[in-house]
Amino acid sequence: MVIASWSEMSVSEHFVQFCESDEFLVKSVSAFIGTGLMAGNTCIVLATNSHRESLDEQLKEDGLIVGVAQARGRYISLDAATTLPKIMVNGMPDPALFASVIGSIVAQAVKGGRHVRIFGELVALLWAEGNRAAAVRLEELWNDLARTYPFALYCAYPLHGFDREAYGSEFTEICEQHSHVIPAESYTQLSTPDERLRAITVLQQKATALAAGREERQIGQALIHLITNAINFSPETDTFIVRVNKERENASVIVNVSVQNCGAGPAPTFSFTLPEASLQHV
Repeated sequence: MVIASWSEMSVSEHFVQFCESDEFLVKSVSAFIGTGLMAGNTCIVLATNSHRESLDEQLKEDGLIVGVAQARGRYISLDAATTLPKIMVNGMPDPALFASVIGSIVAQAVKGGRHVRIFGELVALLWAEGNRAAAVRLEELWNDLARTYPFALYCAYPLHGFDREAYGSEFTEICEQHSHVIPAESYTQLSTPDERLRAITVLQQKATALAAGREERQIGQALIHLITNAINFSPETDTFIVRVNKERENASVIVNVSVQNCGAGPAPTFSFTLPEASLQHV
């Protein structure tokens, strides 16, 4: 889904856009909301004040009379930072409060059979606060609400908020909560299929390199731990022995490392597996 297809989206959608810049986000949301307003939809914005102000300005630049839409109840803009605490209990979104605060707004918006479009940054605020479990739970509550009322929901997260390897599982979980996932603009703005294939190939190479580097770091940390343990448990005048042996299994080599010390402490071991092809470069 790209900006050019906002008018073709279905009545019920829940998609997420990862963004690299506020400028792109505002233009994208303006196209989403503006297309809805011109089609007679009711549009709801739950965003930070800075984004709300920028969005209003962009909508005006795009030729929309925001004040008239607001007066008619077709454009509802709320501050996400002040709305979020109203649905939270003990650091997690509460289903009853969510239904009361957010659900009531959506229920009013769909009256008369109008289509509804929503842009929300509540989840992004939770993620930015480090409350990742709450962000995922709030995505689930939006999906629950969508079973009661039809609406198109646009969620957005800054891509730099996922810059740690530890966020991988939660990033995947967030993506799974959405019917569509839109990559950041550095990908979506590529104009030809060939450019996009090249970009994917580069990303795959980077992912492979990162995975290999992670394995090397883990092996190095394990070796340091074993040797440090041997030093701590061996008398200063004694020595310790590091033994390495290998076993072949299919196309891999299993490397077993053991450390024997001369003190009373344990003689720990650990094993790791290397693809046999990688040994050609050692």
